[in-house]
This record gives sequence, C-alpha cells and structure tokens, in this order.
Amino acid sequence: GVTYGGVDRSQVLLKKATAYISQRDEHFPLLTVRETVEFALRTVFGLDQLRDPGDAKASHEELLKVWRLAVDLHLVLLGIDHVADVMVGNDQLRGISGGQKRRVSSAEMLVCRMP
Repeated sequence: GVTYGGVDRSQVLLKKATAYISQRDEHFPLLTVRETVEFALRTVFGLDQLRDPGDAKASHEELLKVWRLAVDLHLVLLGIDHVADVMVGNDQLRGISGGQKRRVSSAEMLVCRMP
C-alpha cells in the first residue's frame, strides 16, 4: 500500500500535511523574508485569532512571541532562516534567489495551515 515516510496512509491527515502552492511566487519585494511570512500569518489569522478565549491574561507581547516563534520555526524547517532579514526583491530589486522565493511561498502556505 501507499505510505508516507513509512506511515500507512490511513494514519495520515492529508489535509493537514499538504497545501496548494501556486507556481507563481508573488511577494512584496520590499518586505524581508520574515516580514513576508508574518504578513501571511496576520492576514489569515489576525492577532486576535491567536488569543485563547480561556486565557484572558495572555498579553499582546506574549502572543507576538508565540507568533514569531512559529514563523521562525517554519523558516528553519525550510532552510531559509539565514535570509530571514533579507528583502525578497524582484526583477528590479536584488533580493533572495528564485529557490529561496519558492521556499518563502511554501512557508506562507504552511504557516497559515497551523492548527
């Protein structure tokens, strides 16, 4: 049968483990890699969505720390943490490489699928 990393397909939640990623890498060229992924997360969830309704004591600063940790984790997992503070760039503005842009697109999609 079909397995994913040795795990039987009946034990894998494919909707949580996969994401559609467009063939076109379209980013704001003046944002850094980290800012781009944070923007995607903020656009999908908004800061208030990260707040646990049962935890009224969670401060804005604590939530931002968790948010940044999640973004940084995705950058490490995709091997683009070393360019986290580099502008993405475009045809007119030097930035990261094409392969790195592809991984930024992947990071945007994956971070927005967090549980």
